Amino acid sequence: MEAFSTHGNGTLTIVKEKSPTSFEVEQNLQTMNGARTVTFDSTTNHILTMSVERGPAPPPPPGGGRGDSRYAGARFILYSCDWEVT
Repeated sequence: MEAFSTHGNGTLTIVKEKSPTSFEVEQNLQTMNGARTVTFDSTTNHILTMSVERGPAPPPPPGGGRGDSRYAGARFILYSCDWEVT
């Protein structure tokens, strides 16, 4: 059995169970910085993770203040990699 973990720092770790009490890091993959959500599609053997690519901040709103620019001009990116289940 394998377990997948995204760390938000641009890496995804795949851990393999060697026995009921022993686990081993099988692989570390590079992903997009900020990617935290992960799922495994057993039909296609794809690991899917997603992140957001932020655009430039918009100008301040009229009258001052910061506004809400967290995702202004953002694109959501879906990252996929093939995985061979062993």
